[in-house]
Amino acid sequence: IGTYSAFDYVVWLDADLAVVDWTLSIERLVEAHPDHDLVLSAEHHAETGVANTGSIIAKNTAWTQSFLQQWWGLFDHSLNHDQVFFDRLYRSLSVSERDVHIAILPTRALNSVPPAMLHQRDTDKVLHLMGESEALRTRAFAMGWDEVCRAHRASPQQQQQQLGLSQATLLRL
Repeated sequence: IGTYSAFDYVVWLDADLAVVDWTLSIERLVEAHPDHDLVLSAEHHAETGVANTGSIIAKNTAWTQSFLQQWWGLFDHSLNHDQVFFDRLYRSLSVSERDVHIAILPTRALNSVPPAMLHQRDTDKVLHLMGESEALRTRAFAMGWDEVCRAHRASPQQQQQQLGLSQATLLRL
């Protein structure tokens, strides 16, 4: 990995995750954790891991680059998904190294609680359809995109809460 000094942070969002509340401020999260190299949300189902890697705020530091290289080196697609290997690497760090470099926020700060059709709240800022069928993801995100376009045509500053992807809508889908 080379040095990418043009960027202070990189934000990773899984393809099955969407920001549904545009008041979510990455800048505020970074300002609240200025000394941490990685910021992500806790995994709701603790038995599947420490953190959910569906969304990650990564500070451009040598420590982050080293951590990401180690994580990628551990990752074996044939054995499991990336989150399992993140958790293994996280747990291999000393508690003091974890505390200094990684901020794990409450689950709903940068993620959602699965399954969304049962747990999505009107106050959730993201919708992560992890583990859901491709058909559901396609319908839900197409609906959200249509809402973004409709709302932008009507008033670029005003977005419908949850982009129309409420718990009830997801349950219907």
